[in-house]
Amino acid sequence: MDILRYMASDNMPPMDEATYHRLLDTFLPSEEMRAYLKTQPMLPETTIRELIAGSPVSLEEKARWAWGADKQLVDRALAELTARPGELFTLEDAWYDEEIREAKYRFNAPFLRFEQVLTHVRDELAEEVGDVGEWRDSQWYEVQKWAPNGDGELVGVCTYWLLGDQVTYFRWKDWWKDCRADNPFNSYCPEPNLPVPFRPGEILTIDCRPFAPVKHALLLEVGDNRDCCCLQALCRDEKSGCWITGAVKHRSLFSGPYVDPLYTPVYRLARFPGDLPPEEQLLLTAQWAIGGDEEKGAYLWNRINGVDKNKDAPWKYRLTDEQLLHLITEVE
Repeated sequence: MDILRYMASDNMPPMDEATYHRLLDTFLPSEEMRAYLKTQPMLPETTIRELIAGSPVSLEEKARWAWGADKQLVDRALAELTARPGELFTLEDAWYDEEIREAKYRFNAPFLRFEQVLTHVRDELAEEVGDVGEWRDSQWYEVQKWAPNGDGELVGVCTYWLLGDQVTYFRWKDWWKDCRADNPFNSYCPEPNLPVPFRPGEILTIDCRPFAPVKHALLLEVGDNRDCCCLQALCRDEKSGCWITGAVKHRSLFSGPYVDPLYTPVYRLARFPGDLPPEEQLLLTAQWAIGGDEEKGAYLWNRINGVDKNKDAPWKYRLTDEQLLHLITEVE
């Protein structure tokens, strides 16, 4: 699987080192990732565009940094937040339900102006969180913009996602019909291909809140640290309770479509120094068996994914605790 590459339709404005570091500070929440990237050559222009588009920060902030066609799309999305006669907005509550382990949605209310949406959201946040600038760990909002089609019907124009009271992402109606390869803002979920400072055998925090619960993953392979799929990890699937592997730079460590974060784990990726919960303790056993050896990590990945056709692999990429423990003993 390849991360979609975007063709440069406009030249990136000149960016000195100080400006580049401010960009990383703005769009990359992970302190470890920021510190590492500041010691590396500047990211390619296409990756910077993806980084901006996919980051869990406000559209207003993205508009300040985007350029060319990217900025035009963001400005257009922000302009659509002003309703014309006959247009309206509908608000949905969305949250990750711990009981059924998937996203749930509930209609909230219709509004004639987006300012009314924000007032309503802020009132709810003030009541339930206490700070309108914060967002709950497992809840977000989805706003639909509707417009009359001339036949007495309302049709969807654009969907917006709010983290707290901040509009963070947008998607045009029928966006997939115009999923152009020259604009990361017009894709499903930009996945910036960032190099990382982490090594095989390290346990990482996978944090894509509020769209999914925080969990942890054992890094098995880093490879050349350049390919989009080189960062392979082992983690527990939150829906089935089985063990899976996936590419950290993509969103394949989650049980989509039940859990489908709008941004990738690289934005908040960090080493985990604490105590793992009981259901994730097997990561420590696997970590001890690998011992920081990438060849052992690759062997475990190959066995989990049935690469060695000479050995039985009845689990079909999802392992029970017992099956994973059996493979760990092979690594040892």
